[in-house]
Amino acid sequence: MAYGRWRAPGAINAALKQADPYAALGYRPAPGSHGTHVMDIAAGNGRGTGTPGMAPDAELLFVQLAGTDIPWEGAGAVGKSFGDSVQLLEAVRFIFDQAGDRPCVVNLSLGTNGGPHDGSTLVEQGLDAMLREKSNRAVILAASNSLDDGIHASGSVPNGGTFDLAWEVAATDVTGNEVEVWYPGADRFAVELVAPDGAVLLRAKPGESRTLVHPNHAGQPLAFVASRLNDPNNHDNTIGLFMSPTLPAGRRGRADVRHQHGVTRGGGHHGVGAGPGEGTEAPAGRRSDTESTNPNGPARSTRRDWVGPAVQSRAN
Repeated sequence: MAYGRWRAPGAINAALKQADPYAALGYRPAPGSHGTHVMDIAAGNGRGTGTPGMAPDAELLFVQLAGTDIPWEGAGAVGKSFGDSVQLLEAVRFIFDQAGDRPCVVNLSLGTNGGPHDGSTLVEQGLDAMLREKSNRAVILAASNSLDDGIHASGSVPNGGTFDLAWEVAATDVTGNEVEVWYPGADRFAVELVAPDGAVLLRAKPGESRTLVHPNHAGQPLAFVASRLNDPNNHDNTIGLFMSPTLPAGRRGRADVRHQHGVTRGGGHHGVGAGPGEGTEAPAGRRSDTESTNPNGPARSTRRDWVGPAVQSRAN
């Protein structure tokens, strides 16, 4: 791989004897970086706590993910997740290559809510392929850190009818917010973003993308809807909705999903972008989320860091 820096055990051990080990290594973790807690539980030697980890004699290899190959902020992040990150696959590949024939467990203390959650993304397929290469490998993924955030919902759209997905955004929320909807590929759903007073802010037919721009700032999106048909990995359809923090609080409402034509089952599941769950981290100091389920109530979105550049309207 033509990027990254390698720090051998000798250099790390020598740096640990210095007053500022990070300065000695020329490495400064981004604010909010973590990983030592989980690493200690897995393989700590117990010298600091008196309680060794599960495998105290294991060798440790730490890779800080670059995470620069997918958008993390703004409307451009709609429809993107770790499932699209080549760098994540390369990081895991590097660790397995270093391990060789030795038993190896890779822990990924990071995650996002995006994607179909069915194992079909290219990253998930890549992880499966690497695990099949040797029987003594495992990959551990972060999960359940956002259990109480209420950021997942599901429902059925009746034939020719409408399903209202309540989308609660706190009036004091100064971040952007996103909803991602997945539904069967044989269906065709239109979507509307509806304000609390019933006004339709955006409407998109199947396969369309629409942007609501700021009336006084051309190119600045207030809201964005993207409908994509026939995902290349699982052949389902997906709808992404984004609300900018510049959209007035009184205009933030709900997403109406209605049948267009070609209905088969009418089911769908909805992942709502929220803020970082405790114990999850996006690479290089960026934020991320993990998945949770709240089938009985409205999807809540109280925190988010999607606050980036404008996206032009387009038809897919």
